[in-house]
Amino acid sequence: TFPSYWAGISGTIEDGETPHQAAQRELFEETNITETVTEQGGLYVDVLYLDPKRQQERTIRVYPFVVNIPAETSIELRGTEHDRYQMVTVDQLEAMESVCVPGLVQAFHHATYGSYDQSITPEVREWARDKENGASVMTAKALQLLQ
Repeated sequence: TFPSYWAGISGTIEDGETPHQAAQRELFEETNITETVTEQGGLYVDVLYLDPKRQQERTIRVYPFVVNIPAETSIELRGTEHDRYQMVTVDQLEAMESVCVPGLVQAFHHATYGSYDQSITPEVREWARDKENGASVMTAKALQLLQ
């Protein structure tokens, strides 16, 4: 859909597969990597984009995952979906957002629970660590911050 844009390993969830199983299969099919897709991530994020062929807005449901790959791992691009790859830092990824498929940076931050997102304030990070209070306390804190 987006030729010449940077993209992550991706694909469609097949009948009977969980998002995690689909991520594992796609990783192997596109790169020949057999490392296990971690359980981190997997919560979906809906990405709105302008379909260049139909000139209309569409939504793609993305289930992003994180894969920890040892440095010595050999990556073999397979199939026709990717013609090259590049390892980048988080800062480099964010700087490349205009040449990435829609939602790639957002999906990365979603899969890593915002761990690398510098736009998240310290107050919000503190709330995320709160495992005792419910949504009403979080809402009250958010309203205090907005005031």
